[in-house]
Amino acid sequence: MRNVTIWRLLAGAALTGALSLGAAGVASAAAPVTTPTSGGAAPATGAPSAGAPGTGLLLPCARAPKVLARIDKLEGRAATWLPKAAQREATAKARGRTKLASAIARRIVRVQRLEKRGNTLQQRIEAACPGSSPAS
Repeated sequence: MRNVTIWRLLAGAALTGALSLGAAGVASAAAPVTTPTSGGAAPATGAPSAGAPGTGLLLPCARAPKVLARIDKLEGRAATWLPKAAQREATAKARGRTKLASAIARRIVRVQRLEKRGNTLQQRIEAACPGSSPAS
């Protein structure tokens, strides 16, 4: 019983990490690039090639198809996982296992929140980089 619980926790953590790393990986990949200048002047800071100005998106448009494909893939996983989790929650409630049912409900809420963040990021990418579509 203990091993099953550990594996479920690890699977939930992996799903959460995968969904959230899409946004974190995007943010870390867009760190400012510094280029040294000659003549002893202070180094100039150049911005990375990002999306459209004013969108606040630090993702290079060249990476947009890959990121959109990852978001689609993770949303697909969440779409298949959510109904199963809701069924497990209903079964746990019917059997009187309220602690288990509430834990499953918390996971469902967390995955829905991550799915919403993915949708928001997808809309921002599509607005900043028109014509980008998920890579195959």
